[in-house]
Order: sequence, then structure tokens, then C-alpha cells
Amino acid sequence: MRVALQKIVLFSILASLSACLPAEKQAKLELLGIYKDGVEIARYSVEVAQTEYSRRKGLMHRQSLADDRGMLLYYKQARETGIWMKNTHIPLDILFIDSS
Repeated sequence: MRVALQKIVLFSILASLSACLPAEKQAKLELLGIYKDGVEIARYSVEVAQTEYSRRKGLMHRQSLADDRGMLLYYKQARETGIWMKNTHIPLDILFIDSS
């Protein structure tokens, strides 16, 4: 029981420390272009959240995010999903994109 509690406390500390790191230190950034009629109209540097943990964490605890930065929550299979804003301190625009 005591070991389990120590692991939970350690995990909490590590999660808190990682939330303090700049986005560049947390994840590799990928370029994402937005196109309309075949013309690029915007370009962003995004963190790609591919795991359940990274999708759940999202942008929680971030105090800032540059205008040209974002996060892409990637799912291998199309599915209905939602977003929550728990512990999100910055305003976000959210887009849901499917294969069509």
C-alpha cells in the first residue's frame, strides 16, 4: 500500500514538472498546413498526440501558446469524440476533422 502511494506521488510530481516545460521540450513539433482550393492558407507547428495519455493531457496546465502553435489529437480509426477543457488556462479554437 505504501509503495503504491509513493508511486502515485512520484507520478504526480513528474506530471507537474512536465507541465512546466515549454511545448518544444515536451513533444516533437510537426508542420501542419491548412489548404483551401489547393492553396495553403495557414501553417502551424503542432504537437501530435497519438497516445491515449497525450490526448487526455492535451494542453492542460499550459500558461501560453504561440499563435502559430497547436496540438493535433490523432486517432487511427474515425470515431466520435469530444473535448474537455479541464485545467486549460489558455483560449483554444477546436476543429474536428474527418476523412471527408
